[in-house]
Amino acid sequence: MLSVAGILRQEDLPRDVIDLLGHSHAERINTMVCDMIDYNWWATGEGTPPDPPVISMSPAILEATNALREFMFRHVYHDSPAKEDDHKIHFVIDQLYRHFVSYPEDIPADLRSIVERRGGVDGAGSRRLYRRYD
Repeated sequence: MLSVAGILRQEDLPRDVIDLLGHSHAERINTMVCDMIDYNWWATGEGTPPDPPVISMSPAILEATNALREFMFRHVYHDSPAKEDDHKIHFVIDQLYRHFVSYPEDIPADLRSIVERRGGVDGAGSRRLYRRYD
Protein backbone atom coordinates (compact mmCIF):
# COMPACT_ATOMS: atom_id res chain seq x y z
CA MET A 1 0.00 0.00 0.00
CA LEU A 2 1.61 3.26 -1.12
CA SER A 3 1.37 6.31 1.06
CA VAL A 4 -0.47 9.37 -0.19
CA ALA A 5 2.77 10.90 -1.44
CA GLY A 6 3.90 7.63 -3.02
CA ILE A 7 7.10 7.70 -0.99
CA LEU A 8 6.73 4.78 1.34
CA ARG A 9 4.71 1.58 1.42
CA GLN A 10 3.36 0.12 4.66
CA GLU A 11 5.42 -3.03 4.09
CA ASP A 12 8.60 -0.92 3.88
CA LEU A 13 8.30 0.02 7.55
CA PRO A 14 10.39 -1.99 10.04
CA ARG A 15 8.19 -4.99 10.91
CA ASP A 16 9.32 -5.34 14.55
CA VAL A 17 8.62 -1.66 15.22
CA ILE A 18 5.21 -1.72 13.52
CA ASP A 19 4.22 -4.93 15.32
CA LEU A 20 4.89 -3.20 18.65
CA LEU A 21 3.65 0.35 17.94
CA GLY A 22 0.79 -0.37 15.55
CA HIS A 23 0.03 -0.91 11.88
CA SER A 24 -1.56 2.50 11.21
CA HIS A 25 -0.53 6.02 12.07
CA ALA A 26 -3.47 6.31 14.49
CA GLU A 27 -2.53 3.05 16.22
CA ARG A 28 1.07 4.20 16.65
CA ILE A 29 0.04 7.54 18.14
CA ASN A 30 -2.42 5.77 20.44
CA THR A 31 0.28 3.33 21.60
CA MET A 32 2.71 6.15 22.37
CA VAL A 33 0.14 8.28 24.21
CA CYS A 34 -1.23 5.36 26.24
CA ASP A 35 2.31 4.28 27.10
CA MET A 36 3.14 7.78 28.35
CA ILE A 37 0.07 7.72 30.59
CA ASP A 38 0.62 4.19 31.87
CA TYR A 39 4.37 4.44 32.38
CA ASN A 40 4.11 7.78 34.18
CA TRP A 41 1.08 7.04 36.34
CA TRP A 42 3.39 7.47 39.34
CA ALA A 43 3.23 11.25 38.69
CA THR A 44 -0.40 11.21 39.92
CA GLY A 45 0.88 10.27 43.37
CA GLU A 46 0.03 6.61 42.94
CA GLY A 47 2.93 4.22 42.63
CA THR A 48 6.65 4.60 43.01
CA PRO A 49 8.55 6.96 40.70
CA PRO A 50 11.63 5.75 38.86
CA ASP A 51 15.06 6.92 40.00
CA PRO A 52 15.59 9.58 38.78
CA PRO A 53 11.94 10.65 38.54
CA VAL A 54 11.55 11.61 34.87
CA ILE A 55 8.52 11.64 32.61
CA SER A 56 9.21 9.38 29.66
CA MET A 57 8.03 6.50 27.53
CA SER A 58 8.64 2.97 28.71
CA PRO A 59 12.00 1.63 27.49
CA ALA A 60 10.46 -0.71 24.90
CA ILE A 61 8.14 1.93 23.38
CA LEU A 62 10.89 4.56 23.46
CA GLU A 63 13.28 2.22 21.65
CA ALA A 64 10.67 1.39 19.00
CA THR A 65 9.69 5.05 18.58
CA ASN A 66 13.32 6.07 18.15
CA ALA A 67 13.88 3.24 15.66
CA LEU A 68 10.88 4.42 13.61
CA ARG A 69 12.09 8.02 13.81
CA GLU A 70 15.56 7.03 12.58
CA PHE A 71 14.02 4.97 9.78
CA MET A 72 11.87 7.92 8.67
CA PHE A 73 14.80 10.33 8.67
CA ARG A 74 16.95 7.88 6.73
CA HIS A 75 14.33 6.90 4.12
CA VAL A 76 11.86 9.78 3.90
CA TYR A 77 12.99 13.09 5.37
CA HIS A 78 16.56 13.15 4.04
CA ASP A 79 16.51 11.02 0.91
CA SER A 80 13.23 10.64 -0.93
CA PRO A 81 11.31 11.89 -3.97
CA ALA A 82 9.60 14.41 -1.66
CA LYS A 83 12.88 16.30 -1.37
CA GLU A 84 12.86 17.05 -5.10
CA ASP A 85 10.47 19.98 -4.57
CA ASP A 86 12.40 21.62 -1.73
CA HIS A 87 13.74 24.36 -4.01
CA LYS A 88 10.14 25.32 -4.92
CA ILE A 89 9.21 25.60 -1.26
CA HIS A 90 12.23 27.77 -0.54
CA PHE A 91 11.37 29.98 -3.52
CA VAL A 92 7.75 30.48 -2.41
CA ILE A 93 8.74 31.26 1.17
CA ASP A 94 11.43 33.67 0.01
CA GLN A 95 8.99 35.47 -2.31
CA LEU A 96 6.31 35.70 0.35
CA TYR A 97 8.78 37.01 2.89
CA ARG A 98 10.15 39.64 0.51
CA HIS A 99 6.66 40.74 -0.50
CA PHE A 100 5.25 41.05 3.00
CA VAL A 101 8.36 42.77 4.34
CA SER A 102 8.05 45.32 1.53
CA TYR A 103 4.26 45.59 1.72
CA PRO A 104 3.17 44.77 5.30
CA GLU A 105 -0.22 46.32 4.57
CA ASP A 106 -0.91 43.31 2.32
CA ILE A 107 -0.79 40.94 5.30
CA PRO A 108 -4.41 39.97 6.03
CA ALA A 109 -5.70 41.52 9.26
CA ASP A 110 -6.10 38.17 11.05
CA LEU A 111 -2.49 37.28 10.24
CA ARG A 112 -1.22 40.73 11.15
CA SER A 113 -2.39 40.21 14.73
CA ILE A 114 -0.49 36.91 14.83
CA VAL A 115 2.62 38.56 13.44
CA GLU A 116 2.39 41.28 16.08
CA ARG A 117 1.65 38.87 18.92
CA ARG A 118 4.16 36.14 18.05
CA GLY A 119 6.69 37.92 15.92
CA GLY A 120 6.03 35.49 13.04
CA VAL A 121 3.40 33.61 11.11
CA ASP A 122 2.33 30.17 12.36
CA GLY A 123 1.59 27.11 10.21
CA ALA A 124 -2.11 27.84 9.77
CA GLY A 125 -1.34 31.40 8.75
CA SER A 126 1.30 30.21 6.33
CA ARG A 127 -1.26 28.09 4.48
CA ARG A 128 -3.44 31.16 4.03
CA LEU A 129 -0.43 33.13 2.79
CA TYR A 130 0.34 30.36 0.26
CA ARG A 131 -3.23 30.53 -1.05
CA ARG A 132 -2.89 34.31 -1.31
CA TYR A 133 0.39 33.89 -3.23
CA ASP A 134 -1.32 31.72 -5.86
